[in-house]
Amino acid sequence: MQILSTELRGDQPSPILDDAETADAVRCSDAVLNRLGIRLFLEYRSRAAYKRYATHTNSDSPEGDLDGYRAELASRERSEAIAGYRGVACDVRNLIFAARYKPELIIRDAAQGIVEVVKNKEHCLLSDRPVTSAGLTMAELVDWWGFRDGEYGRPRDDQVDRLRAKLTTQ
Repeated sequence: MQILSTELRGDQPSPILDDAETADAVRCSDAVLNRLGIRLFLEYRSRAAYKRYATHTNSDSPEGDLDGYRAELASRERSEAIAGYRGVACDVRNLIFAARYKPELIIRDAAQGIVEVVKNKEHCLLSDRPVTSAGLTMAELVDWWGFRDGEYGRPRDDQVDRLRAKLTTQ
């Protein structure tokens, strides 16, 4: 939602998305939220439409319009962080990989399966996302890397190349 808000305002020096791509982002957000049972009712569907809407309503930011959706998503994330991983019920809770040096771990909460890397953390990758029953796919790994690395605006091929380079240098 933050990316969508930033892109709708279009006030950054070099936007990541053009108007058509911003409209696609709104449609994608709408589809994802609908799958979660959250209905997205925005008065605008593109950056240009948002500009017209903001002028008409004297709104200077889409933040307020998106706050309700952010709150609902945060609530779902909190509930899934507890129920979705199922820690000791044999689902993956901690995924630590590509370690150059063996990470040293401590158990923070044995009942919940929460561990913390206390040594050599900089020499390994730690996934903070739940692994579905289908397992970890390369697409999910690249998505995770793009957001972790802060490079979600880069072309997909660049993200894959940067992840591959990180995995081979670890």
